[in-house]
Amino acid sequence: MIQGAIRFALASTLVCAILAAGGVARAATPLPPPPDAYECNYWPVVISQPGSYVLTANLVLPCNKDAIDIKADNVTLDLGGYSITGLGAGSTGIGVSAGTHANITVTNGSVSKMGGGGLISGDNAVVTNSRYSNNANTAISVGKNSLVKDNIVTANANFGIQVGDRSTIAENAVSGTTGSISNGDGINAGKNCIVRNNTTNSNGALGIDAGDGSTVVGNTASGNTSNGILAMSNAFVANNTATGNGGIAGIQCGERCNLIGNTATSNHGDYGILVNDDSALTSNNASLNDGGGIFVNICPANLVGNTAVNNTGPNYTLSGAGCTQYNDL
Repeated sequence: MIQGAIRFALASTLVCAILAAGGVARAATPLPPPPDAYECNYWPVVISQPGSYVLTANLVLPCNKDAIDIKADNVTLDLGGYSITGLGAGSTGIGVSAGTHANITVTNGSVSKMGGGGLISGDNAVVTNSRYSNNANTAISVGKNSLVKDNIVTANANFGIQVGDRSTIAENAVSGTTGSISNGDGINAGKNCIVRNNTTNSNGALGIDAGDGSTVVGNTASGNTSNGILAMSNAFVANNTATGNGGIAGIQCGERCNLIGNTATSNHGDYGILVNDDSALTSNNASLNDGGGIFVNICPANLVGNTAVNNTGPNYTLSGAGCTQYNDL
């Protein structure tokens, strides 16, 4: 009995210590709509303190303002499955505006028809499991070291998803951006990013635009106005599929790139695959394109086990001296 009492006392003390130290997650603070949702003076809903918040109803903007303004770092906002709806083109309000505030998480809801864009946040943002549609500016724009995952992004103006350096963009479906060639990319990623397992279809410019040193793996890009995939120098580009895209190439990469196992077929631009000097191409397929198959803009480069057949233009174009080919078809 004495030993049991001691054990109970110790356990109780430990539980109290854990609670005091914040070891148990606190419930999210409910975030209701304004008390008079039809009165413009009550908008936007403002989060001014760090913490976790959950939306408790749909937000429908009656006037040209932001829906939710976050004015602190370290905020988690669960949209609770609800929607934020703005006034559409001609308005300037933003769905969730955190400016440059860092460590912002937004998840589990939808944002549409916001004239100033769907979501803006600073570095270390996390944006997941939501739908962004018909916004009249970039749907998701976040800073460096961010994660954007499992979102459906459709029919937005300008960029679908735009992230800063060293970010991860994974398993999103991005389609129908209506920006120009200079700002209508489905996914626009900074340097040293990871872009994996996304689908980018029918966007107004590039399907995917990834900066220097990025890893671009397992994506599908089809029917985009410009290139399906453009990666800058020192990129690793593997197991992607690019079909039916315009622009210069289905898949294009700068110098010192490593391309493995990509498929670029039936594209309508100049080439299926285009790379610059000091690159390596292994087991890629660039066939049935309206232009050429594989174009190495500047040799040297190493090509091993690639397939380029039945292209309208030359199947292989190796510009300059120093390129090597082994077991290419």
